[in-house]
Amino acid sequence: MKLILELRKKRSLTTNAGFALASTLILLSVLAGMQLWQLHIYHDQMQTYTTIERSYRLDMLTNQVRLQLIDHPEQTEYKIGEIQVLLKDQQIFIKYPNGDKFQRQFSQSQ
Repeated sequence: MKLILELRKKRSLTTNAGFALASTLILLSVLAGMQLWQLHIYHDQMQTYTTIERSYRLDMLTNQVRLQLIDHPEQTEYKIGEIQVLLKDQQIFIKYPNGDKFQRQFSQSQ
């Protein structure tokens, strides 16, 4: 009889340990999934921020070119800071020092 009670105690201990291990693994899996989701959202937000910032900088640069055109209407090449700007056939070509190039429709009346 004592042997049966001892076996039952050992069995319940291993069952509790297995349950605790399984619960821990499930909890860690949920936490890892949450971290991955937050990383995905952060990446999307940074991409949106970069797009908005680039658009804002291009608008600012376009406005600076318009101001330059008021002073020097015959000039077609400008250097604003480190940025090179070329006006050609209602197009503005922008070249940044890091090698990025952009092209945008340009009209002086906007």
